[in-house]
Amino acid sequence: MQRASERLANGLRIELISTPAAQQAAALISVECGSFHEPIPGLAHLLEHLLFADSTHFRHQQRLMPWVQGQQGQLNASTHACRSAFFFEVAADQLEAGVARLTDMMAHPLLQQSDIRREAQVIDAECQLLQKESRTQAAAALTSMLAAPAEAQRFQVGNAATFGDDLPALQAALRQLHQRYYVAGNMTLWLQGPHSLETLRQLAQRYGTLLPAGQAETPPLCLQASGASQRLRSASSALRLGWIVADADATTFSLLRQMIVDEASGSLLAQLRDRQLCQAIALDLTIVTPQTTLIVVDFSLLNATDDAATQVESLFYRWVQQLMQQPDAVLQHYAALDRTVFSALSPLRQLRARVLDCVPPASIDEAFLTRWQALLHQCQAASHLRQLSGENITGAPTLCQGFALSLTTLPLSAVPMADADAHFVFFSAPQNRATTETPGGVPVALAHQPQNGEEVTLVLHPAPETGLANCGGEALRMALRTLAGDARHAGVNLCIEPEQGVWLLSLRGQGDALLPVLDALSARLLAMQEPHWQAGRAPAELAVRQAHDGIAIRALLAALPEALQPQAADVSDSWSGMLVGGDAWLHQAIARRLSPLPGWHHPVHPARHAAVARAVATSSRDRAILLFCPVPASARWQLLAQIYEPHFFQQLRVERQVGYVVSCRFHYCAGESGILFALQSPNWEYAALWQAIEDFLHAMTPLLGEVNAQQLDEHYQALMARAEESVRLRWLAAWRGDVERENRVTPDDLLAAHRQLQQLTGWRLSNQPVA
Repeated sequence: MQRASERLANGLRIELISTPAAQQAAALISVECGSFHEPIPGLAHLLEHLLFADSTHFRHQQRLMPWVQGQQGQLNASTHACRSAFFFEVAADQLEAGVARLTDMMAHPLLQQSDIRREAQVIDAECQLLQKESRTQAAAALTSMLAAPAEAQRFQVGNAATFGDDLPALQAALRQLHQRYYVAGNMTLWLQGPHSLETLRQLAQRYGTLLPAGQAETPPLCLQASGASQRLRSASSALRLGWIVADADATTFSLLRQMIVDEASGSLLAQLRDRQLCQAIALDLTIVTPQTTLIVVDFSLLNATDDAATQVESLFYRWVQQLMQQPDAVLQHYAALDRTVFSALSPLRQLRARVLDCVPPASIDEAFLTRWQALLHQCQAASHLRQLSGENITGAPTLCQGFALSLTTLPLSAVPMADADAHFVFFSAPQNRATTETPGGVPVALAHQPQNGEEVTLVLHPAPETGLANCGGEALRMALRTLAGDARHAGVNLCIEPEQGVWLLSLRGQGDALLPVLDALSARLLAMQEPHWQAGRAPAELAVRQAHDGIAIRALLAALPEALQPQAADVSDSWSGMLVGGDAWLHQAIARRLSPLPGWHHPVHPARHAAVARAVATSSRDRAILLFCPVPASARWQLLAQIYEPHFFQQLRVERQVGYVVSCRFHYCAGESGILFALQSPNWEYAALWQAIEDFLHAMTPLLGEVNAQQLDEHYQALMARAEESVRLRWLAAWRGDVERENRVTPDDLLAAHRQLQQLTGWRLSNQPVA
C-alpha cells in the first residue's frame, strides 16, 4: 500500500491510497458539516438525502445512485454530529465515472422542491421506523446526559413536523446550509484502489477542482458530561459506559477496541462470560467533534440487573488497571492483530473506518504510548456516563431527541472495586504449535481445491442435508468462541457465522498453524452433548424477540431461511467440507484429523420445499412484505436483477414514494438463489404493496425490450467484476450445485427470463397479523 495527501488550490484536501492487489476502488467525500451545524432539526440529514437527487450534469438514471446500482457497486452516505460523508465502491475501471458523478452532486445539486417534498416524507418514514429501534433509543438517551454543547440535546433525525409545509423556506434553508459548508476548504476527497498514486492524483485534481472554493468557520464544540446514570426500558439488555476524551487519537481507540473484544482464554470478555454476566462487548465512537470524542463501551448483558451491572463495571475497571501495566510487546501483538483485521476490509469499508471510525496504529512508538496512557487514565476512573437498559426496567415517560422513551436519570454513584485477585490474560505471542505429524484414522471425503499462496481455508458445513437451525448455530458459536479467540493469537481465523442463511464453520491461516487449532476444534465438537446444543436456544430466541421489536423488514429477512429450510436440525450429526489451498500432504493431514466427526460425506443439497406465504410477527406498525422468487444462479437471472434494482428504487421509492425501505436484488438464502423484492411502508396497505411489485414487473416489460446487446454486455462486465471470490461463498455455490454458466446472454434471453419470472410463485413473507 502507498499513500499520499495534498491540498489543492481551491482548499480541497485529497487523500490517495494505492492498493495494487485490489479488484475494487472506492471514493469518499467528507464534509465538516453535521447535525450540530443545522438551523432546523434534521436539515443536514435532509440535505444528505437530496444530494443523491439530480445535479447539473447527471440526472435521472445517470446520477450516482442508479449508476452505481447498475454497476453492481455499493454506495451510501452518513450524517454525524460534526461531519457528513458520501461514498461508493465500484470496479476499478469505473472509478473515474463515479468520481465525476460524486463531485457534481456535491458541487451542483438542483435541490428541487419536488425532491425536497419527497425526501422529507422519506425521512419522516425513517423517523417512525427508528422509534422502536433499540440502538437508536439508547444513543438518544445517552447523549441526553451531555451537559454541553446544547446542540447535542436537539432532535437530529428530522420529521414532517420539523420540516414544516413551507417548501420555499425549506429550500432556501437547504441552499444556505449547502453554500456555507459544502465548499472545498471544508471537504476531503478520499480515493482508494489499485491505480498508481499518480493516476489517483490526476483523477482527484481533475474533479476536485470543480468543487467551489471557500472555507467555513465553525465554532469549537466541546462535549461535557453531566456525570449521570440512566435506567432505560429497552428490548436489549445492556450496560453502557461513556467517557469524554479530549485531543482524541483514533489509533488508540482502535487498539483499545481490539483488546476489549478479545475472546481468548482469560480475557475480559471470556471472564465475563464465565461469570454468566455478559455475552458481547463493543466500543463505539458515539459523538466526534474536532475537540472531543464520546467513546462508549457497550456490554450486552445476559440479565439487566443492578447486581450484574455493578459486577461488570467493577471488573472492567480492574481490567483497565491491569491493561495500563502491560509491556510494549503486548500492545505490539494486539496492534498487529488490528492491522490484519483492517487489511481484510474492502476498500470502501477501509475508507469509512478512516473517516468515520478509527484505524490501527502503524507502530507502537513513544508518542503513541503517551497518548495510550492518557486514554487509559481517562477510562480508569468511574465513567462520566452510565446507562443500564433492559425489558424489565421501568422509568418515567421522557422525550429525548424526538424519541419517546421510558427513562430515569440519577446522579452517578461510585462503583465498588472488583476482587483484587481478579487476573486477566493478555496474549503477546502466538501459542505453541503442535506437531505436524499426520495422525491415524481414515481420511474423510474432504473436497480439495489447490491454489497458490501459503494461506489456506477450511470450510465445514454442519448438518449438510438439512442445514443447522439457529439454535444449533448459536450453540456452536457459544461452544467455540474462546477457542476462536485463542486461535486468532496463533494467526488462525476461526469463524462460526450464518452465510446466506446457512451456518458455516471456517478456519483460515497458514497450513501448519491450522493443525493444532483443528485438533482442539475436533475435541470440542466431540465433547458437545445435548445440554451444550440446548444452550443455543436462549440466544436464538433472544434474536427472534429483538427482530420482533426492531425494523420490520429485518425480521422478515431473518425469518426467510427458516421458511426455505423448515427441516433445519437443532443438533449437527453429520458434516461435509472443503479445503482451499495447501498441498496433498496437508489435505490428507486435515482429512485424517476430521475423521472423528460423525456422518462425514459429500453434501447433498436439501430438497426444495413448496413456496409458502408466511406471517412474521413484529411490533412495528409499518406494513412490510418480502417476495423471494427462486431462480437459477445463472448470468441471465443475475443480470435481470441487476437491471431491475435501480428501476425498482426509482419507481417505488422516488416516484410512488412507498416508504423508506425499497429493495430489489439477486439473493442467496438457505441453499436457494433467487430475486428478492422487499418493501416497508408506514402508509400503504399490504394489498397495495403486493400490487406495487406486480405493477413494477409489468412496467419493466417494455423497458427490457429496449435493452440492446451493447448495454447488456456492459451490465455483464459489471456483474463479472463483482463476482464473489470468498471461499465460504464458493463452498455454498458447490453445495447448491450452481453449475449453470453462461458466457453470453442476449436481450431475448433477458426478456424471456423476465416473462418467466412473472409466472413464478415465490415465498411471500409479511408482518400482516393473522386473522
